[in-house]
Amino acid sequence: VTVGSGSLLSDFIILCGLVELGMQISSITAIDHIYEGGWHRGAPPALQQLASFFAPTPVRVFKSLDQLHKLADLDERELRSTNIFVQCDAADIGEQGRKLAGRILKSGGQGFVLYNHGSGGSSMECFEQVERFEQGNGVEGFYPLRNLPIHTSEGCI
Repeated sequence: VTVGSGSLLSDFIILCGLVELGMQISSITAIDHIYEGGWHRGAPPALQQLASFFAPTPVRVFKSLDQLHKLADLDERELRSTNIFVQCDAADIGEQGRKLAGRILKSGGQGFVLYNHGSGGSSMECFEQVERFEQGNGVEGFYPLRNLPIHTSEGCI
């Protein structure tokens, strides 16, 4: 799942890196307000190119986090298999992205929040789904995330 996908350059680089590491991409979910109308009203060229490059991998498109939350309400089991959650330069959604990640990441799934501040540099937050609670145990809707250290050429931060 990628939030704030826009023209998909960062997303494409990340997906290619995952494939290079030997991971299989089983589905791609892209969320951005510029995807108004989704596939039905002419998806942006970058989205069409991403889908062609990773074909036959299914690509789902949403214009908002609310749309994905509604899908999760209908069939949360389908979305609970998410391995990777990426939020790129989508500062306007604040903690909503992390809450969604906590809802859809499977145990051990990882999330990344990336910000490009232009000449001010960049920042990143990494986290991991600690445990999935199943319905009926009295704690539905609580999905704890644990912050992960960020590894750089200078070491962990």
